[in-house]
Amino acid sequence: MHKLIYFLNISFGLALLISYIAPWINPETFEHISLFGLFFPIFVIINVCFVLFWLLKKPKNSILSIICLLIGWNSNGGLMQMGNSEVSDESAIKILSYNVRGLYIRKEDKKTINDFTQFFHNKQRDIDVFCFQEKGYSDQTLLHEILPDTEYVGSMHGTAIFSNYPMLKKGIIEIGGNTDEAVWADIKFPTGTARVYSYHLSSNLISKRTDALLKDPELSEETWTGFKGILRSYTSQSVKRKKQLDVLMDHVRKSPHPVIMAGDMNDVPQSYVYRLFTKNRQDSFREKGNGFGVTFGEKYPLLRIDYILPDCNFEILKHEVKNVPFSDHYPVRSHLVFEK
Repeated sequence: MHKLIYFLNISFGLALLISYIAPWINPETFEHISLFGLFFPIFVIINVCFVLFWLLKKPKNSILSIICLLIGWNSNGGLMQMGNSEVSDESAIKILSYNVRGLYIRKEDKKTINDFTQFFHNKQRDIDVFCFQEKGYSDQTLLHEILPDTEYVGSMHGTAIFSNYPMLKKGIIEIGGNTDEAVWADIKFPTGTARVYSYHLSSNLISKRTDALLKDPELSEETWTGFKGILRSYTSQSVKRKKQLDVLMDHVRKSPHPVIMAGDMNDVPQSYVYRLFTKNRQDSFREKGNGFGVTFGEKYPLLRIDYILPDCNFEILKHEVKNVPFSDHYPVRSHLVFEK
């Protein structure tokens, strides 16, 4: 029995090692590598369990998983942060990013509408810029009613920016994929001008199939077919997100102002797209987050796919994820100041 367990240990140790190199391999070249990045948190947990098991049964066998975990220690920073402290500054730019899932709130559900409205009325007092994804196709949504006295730019596919400060310029970028567009605005803050992007990279289109598998987890042929369909969808969308990233970054490089990117990447920290996104850029969670920083759904363990990514012209003072029930995503908030 111990030989079988050790063989499984070797297999999951190898899987963890492969997940470390996933961010360095273009999914356009080898799309299936993205799956190892997706399952990185699970590989970490399994290897920790092997360490604990062997320490109780045969301590020297724990060395394999300990080495595998230590090799990728820095990768864990995208999954969990500890010991970061917040800093207060009255001049900070306060930005919130939130995929609101099409505002799927029934009109007759008055309590949820009231709670949603109150949430944003409270936030409007201490948020300068709201970046939304999936806000709905119309420019007359509930958000427009809640945030009427703001500067606005939005795409027909539901990506938008609402700002309490003036927009000097603004526009829409066609990035393709199943989310189609990103938006940007040059916003004049009291301490300087920054270009803010609200982006939404291609959705994986797996939520319904994943929910179905969770409700009926029996290992039938139909379940296995559904699982393979989920994996195929994720890998194919990883390739599309890489292409969207190329278009978006071409626009970003031409910005005359410091840049803040906020949105739904639909990709995990242990991915090729995330690595390129954060090149010469900061991740507010890594700088000031604490805990696991999960931004998507309680049914899916340890998924962080929503980010605020300012460039190095900013100092990050705060990062917060608020667990509220209005969407399958959670709003991400950060406070930034221009570097002096």
